[in-house]
Amino acid sequence: MRGGARPGRHGPALHGMFMLDALLGLVLIVAIAGALGAVVARQQRAAIATTDARARVRAVENALTLLQSRRVVPSDIAIKQLDGPAPAGWRWVQAESHGGSRAAILMGLVPSTGGNP
Repeated sequence: MRGGARPGRHGPALHGMFMLDALLGLVLIVAIAGALGAVVARQQRAAIATTDARARVRAVENALTLLQSRRVVPSDIAIKQLDGPAPAGWRWVQAESHGGSRAAILMGLVPSTGGNP
């Protein structure tokens, strides 16, 4: 054989380098998978928070619509009369829904008679 090398025989340094490369590759894969898992979990929490916020906004919009129709709103929506100039026969109100760490607040004109205060 040329150069005195024997087939199938490598030095112990080459075996150590292969193990080091394989171990480093596994560590990188685990680190990337962990980071990806953290990002997905954070995105899921944000999606849930957004869904909850949208539901609260829809609830206060519905409450103002009910008041404008001279109907009573659900008890989980707080209605507060606001001071300020309003057209004759109308009044300003604030509808508020609390949930989690945020609240949905909406102000609007409703008829002076009927519905909640």
